[in-house]
Amino acid sequence: MKNTTSHFIEKKKSKIHGMGLFARDDIPAGTRVIEYTGEKITKAESDRRYQKSLERLRNGNGKKGTVYIFTLNKRYDLDGDVSWNTARYINHSCEPNCDTENIHGHIWITASRHIKKGEEISYNYGYDADSWYEHPCRCGSGRCVGYIMSEERWPELKRKLLQIETAGRLAGKPGKPTISPYIKVKRSKIHGAGVFAKEDIPSDTVIIEYVGEKITKKESDRRYQRAWERAQKGNGEKGTVYIFTLDDKYDIDGDVEWNTAGFINHSCDPNCETDIIDGHIYIISIREILKGEELSYNYGYDFESWQDHPCNCGAANCVGYILDEEHWPKLKRKLKQLESRGRRRVTVKR
Repeated sequence: MKNTTSHFIEKKKSKIHGMGLFARDDIPAGTRVIEYTGEKITKAESDRRYQKSLERLRNGNGKKGTVYIFTLNKRYDLDGDVSWNTARYINHSCEPNCDTENIHGHIWITASRHIKKGEEISYNYGYDADSWYEHPCRCGSGRCVGYIMSEERWPELKRKLLQIETAGRLAGKPGKPTISPYIKVKRSKIHGAGVFAKEDIPSDTVIIEYVGEKITKKESDRRYQRAWERAQKGNGEKGTVYIFTLDDKYDIDGDVEWNTAGFINHSCDPNCETDIIDGHIYIISIREILKGEELSYNYGYDFESWQDHPCNCGAANCVGYILDEEHWPKLKRKLKQLESRGRRRVTVKR
């Protein structure tokens, strides 16, 4: 297919990222600079491709992790990751000189102000808050917020960055436990000591950093095996696993005295989740948490050795074992099978 062309622009090396599009001559405000073309796809296919792009990005393939998908209408999106879409070379900026417009089912890049000859063409990619930390911005503008995100989300982003800065500043180290203005540690009905809200905590708040010793995957496996062996001997406290996956090479072992977040218990109906941002693990609220409520998250254990990790969270939806929610259907089938076998054995004895 023939590449999209425009007499307003030319492609060359960009200071922002890779290749970019630049104004050949002055471009008046309101000018339709170039059409953004691509493959028309369903919303389901759009979600699949977006998820695939995120996985590639997390695996370190930044180029293949770029998202070129535009919302077209309620049923379809437009994937601009095609060779003939010259407009895909336009970079994001926090202070753009263009907007995108959907005109009768066609997406146009339109000058939002007068663009001078030689100036790089840019628009705000308009990413939402999902996985914002995986899309750093290098536009270099005076208004740059550091990440590629829709301007309407900037107040939310700035609040989140301030929370992360605070959590990092209060993160513990040997001899100095992690602190947080949101929580306190006291006796838990779930297990041992737990972490409780000092005050009401809004949803999507960065509460505390999960800190510990950075270890290799090999050392992580060794420590996990040692913890499992202790659990088999009946030493439940020493059999607890505090290891978090950090990246492809390293894990974090939170079994250290300065990791206050290590006291947060598991729940099958949690009010928090964990997120890895710039190589740090944070505990983030997923709903409003009321003052006095115990903080919890799903520990996300896999199905291996599920019987060794009974759950005492007491939630209405508790499945009886500490397990990632994606394994719950498998667990329920397994428990049903065991229950059925037990009934059959009783029948034989009679």
